[in-house]
Amino acid sequence: MKMVHRIKTALSFMAVILLMAAGTGHAEKVTILVEEDCPYSCRSETDGGDKGFVQDILETIFQKYGYETEFQIVPWLRALHSFNDQPPHIDGMIGMKVHPVKKGIAVFPEEEIARYTHRFYAIKDSFPVNTWKYEGIESLKNLKVGCVKGWNYCDKDISKYLAEGSRPYVQAMTGESPESRNIIKLLNGRIDLWIANISNTEYLLAKEYKAGNKAVKQITGFLDLPVTNEVNVYPVFYQNEKGLKYAEIFTKGIRELRKSGELDKIMEKYGLTDWK
Repeated sequence: MKMVHRIKTALSFMAVILLMAAGTGHAEKVTILVEEDCPYSCRSETDGGDKGFVQDILETIFQKYGYETEFQIVPWLRALHSFNDQPPHIDGMIGMKVHPVKKGIAVFPEEEIARYTHRFYAIKDSFPVNTWKYEGIESLKNLKVGCVKGWNYCDKDISKYLAEGSRPYVQAMTGESPESRNIIKLLNGRIDLWIANISNTEYLLAKEYKAGNKAVKQITGFLDLPVTNEVNVYPVFYQNEKGLKYAEIFTKGIRELRKSGELDKIMEKYGLTDWK
């Protein structure tokens, strides 16, 4: 009888262990390729612990539905080529419908995760802020304008003008930290106007000020560019059972975040507001 009791006790103990193991099993992982582009997506180890609002939104949504998220930060072209090659360990990437993503393999959710819109920046109480008005490309031609070489801006005419223009009136930056260098040029009076991505710039200016660069308070964003190009950014998944499920989860999840106010809290962390 003692032997039977011991066997029953052992079996009961094993059942408890198995139940505990089942309860702590690993959740399904969703792996997404992202580009380092604060505040959209950041390297937390070098950006004060911030992961960027794109990662925060995706992580919050998928955790609520019982999934683990993994983000692989890679250069933009590598993300694009990797996604198009369909490696088995990748589930998605961050992109736009105008990007050369293979449309036959991709599914875009009904909702976007961000927008790439742009704004005119200048020094407070300067001519562009006080007197100047944007009335088409002709109104830019007597101003020295800072931008980033190769960028596609949210207005087609302005993108074309900046791509084809030359010094001294179009000063397109290349190399590392182009936006930080545009801040210096604006403060030093080497450019009159700076055209930049709203989310990147508001985050960068706030970060610079927090780090002790009080001069950036002289810079103001005073007018948004017209929107004539595609600006919506999406988490792009694969056109298969898993990908369709992930796209549906994201669409439902971001609508819930917006309704509950959680999306506002995520954006406030980066000094931003909900783009809608």
